Formats: sequence, C-alpha cells, structure tokens
Amino acid sequence: MLKLIANIFVLIVFHIGVYAQQSGINHEFSLPIKAHYVAFDNLGYFYVANHDELSKYDLKGEFLLRESNKVLGDITTVDVTNPLKILVFYKDFGQIVFADTKLAARSQPLRLNEYGFVQSISACTSYDNGFWVFDQVTFQLTRLDRNFNVVNQTSNLQQVLGQELNPNYMREQGNWLYVNNPETGILVFDIYGTYYKTIPFKHLEKFSIYSNYLYVLEKGALLQYNLKTATTRTILLPEIKVNSFSVYENHLLLAGAKQLSLYRLILDKN
Repeated sequence: MLKLIANIFVLIVFHIGVYAQQSGINHEFSLPIKAHYVAFDNLGYFYVANHDELSKYDLKGEFLLRESNKVLGDITTVDVTNPLKILVFYKDFGQIVFADTKLAARSQPLRLNEYGFVQSISACTSYDNGFWVFDQVTFQLTRLDRNFNVVNQTSNLQQVLGQELNPNYMREQGNWLYVNNPETGILVFDIYGTYYKTIPFKHLEKFSIYSNYLYVLEKGALLQYNLKTATTRTILLPEIKVNSFSVYENHLLLAGAKQLSLYRLILDKN
C-alpha cells in the first residue's frame, strides 16, 4: 500500500511538472491583495492600485509604501516608466498627479482642462519628462514637455484614420507610442505623433511592454508579440479572472479578484 501511494505521488508530481513546463510559467508567490491595476517599473518594483490607494512592493512581495488621494477618486492608470516621476492618471476628474519614489506627490494635481483638454481619457509618460494626453472631444494626441508646454499635437485622428477612437491605455517605449483602441487594435505612432501601423490585438484592457516584446492577455493565455519580427508566442495561464497584469524580465504579475500572484516565465531565447 505504501509503495502504491508513493508511486501515485510520483505520478502526480511528474504531471504537475509537465503542466508547468508546457504552460510556460512557474508560480512564485501569491498575496491576499485586491487590485484593479498593477505595473512593474524598470527596477523590478511593482505598484498596485486599489481604488484610490497606490502601493509599492519589491520582487519578494515585501510591502514598501502606500499613498492615497481620496479627493481625486479612483486611480485609472499608473505609468511607472520613470520611477522618479510616476504619472498617476485620474480619468473621472481629468487630472494627473506626478509622484516620487516614495509615492508622494511632487506638486499639486495637474488639472488637464486648464490646458485645453475637455475630456482627457488616456495619458502616459513620454521621454525627457514629458507626457502624452488623448482628448476624446478633439480626438487628438498631444505631447507636453516638463513645463506643460505643447510640443507635438496630431490632427483629428478619428478623421485621419477613418475609425472610431476610444483609447483606454497607452505607453511610450523605444521611440514609439502604443495606443490601445479596443475596437481596432494597438495603434502605433512615432514620438512626434505620426501614425505608423496597427497591431491587431483587439478588445484589450491593457498591454505590457518589456524589451522588444509586447504582451497581451487573450482567451486564458499570455501572448508574447515580438515587436521586431511580428511573431507571437502563446503561454497558457491558470484559470483565473485577471483584472490587470504586468511583465518585467521573466516575471509575470497577475492581479485576480482576491489575490495578486507572481509567476516566473519559462521562455527559450528564440
């Protein structure tokens, strides 16, 4: 009987190992944390937004900091591309808060309507301490510098592209601006706002970019899209409802309904 139990145990361990290898991920840890948005910075720290609270953790899952601004309501997105100047966007109030490494506000909230943005629905960090804003009334992308001066602005993109635009997420990476328009895909612009192409991943809430790869969630899998070769690799995920995710090096962060989990990606070098 003991030998039979031992054999069964070996088979179970073997099948678990095969599944982990085939799925392309290994579980590292989970934390009982609720979140609607998560993001890695380029130093390996991750940030968790839950309603109006923003928290910071290290790669071991150790809690570091927490900040909250209840006056501005729920956080929409957090851009930690520059961890020294974190962009926290509040869509409902059309405002941006720039935070430091301690999550403390560097200045008073930036009221975008005071700069001519009637209905700003998406924002992100840009190079040289600038930032991008998309306005739903003018359908324009506008880049402002560190002094809040307009340096680049597109024409009406809905007219130019001939498609309805309602972007919910955008990020600048490596001289390109990626704008997620759920109905059509990820629109790619250069750093001057000139349209280049569309990557046809539709109905997304968020994407993640690390190095030369763009990551999206689709039908229970993580898709790794090579930005240079336009090839895609599929990595199976656990069967959980994911609110948000982020990728850093070979780390995958998944925010579920009741917990946050960190996985290690198992990827070859191809």
